[in-house]
Amino acid sequence: MEKKTNKLLQVVSIIWLVFASIGLIIALIAIAGTFLLFAAGLALLAIAALVGVVGMVIAFVASIVGIKNASKPEKAGTCIGFGITVIALSLLSTVLGLAAGGTFDWISLFVGLVIPALYLIGAFQNKKLAG
Repeated sequence: MEKKTNKLLQVVSIIWLVFASIGLIIALIAIAGTFLLFAAGLALLAIAALVGVVGMVIAFVASIVGIKNASKPEKAGTCIGFGITVIALSLLSTVLGLAAGGTFDWISLFVGLVIPALYLIGAFQNKKLAG
């Protein structure tokens, strides 16, 4: 019997891979800026940036895992863990950034919450198939 591929998980993972790749490039630039923020005494904003960088790295890995495991229901737990982790880090980074006087960014909200939420829906669909 041929394995079914979870199209939602696969498509969202590909979209997420594109955004995460762009985010990683921006994150590398942000790392340099983070040192300047620490030097300027803006530690909370620097920590928010570092949390964002970690989140982007995990999002990048999660997207690849989602693409690879879209047809493997037994791997749904791994995808669920990645999705929850990225959402938590995204929220933490946003809250820290706002608390430090940063601005609200809709693109970050979309990449940090909406895409991982769709990813989670696809992962939970895969979990049902494993059920």
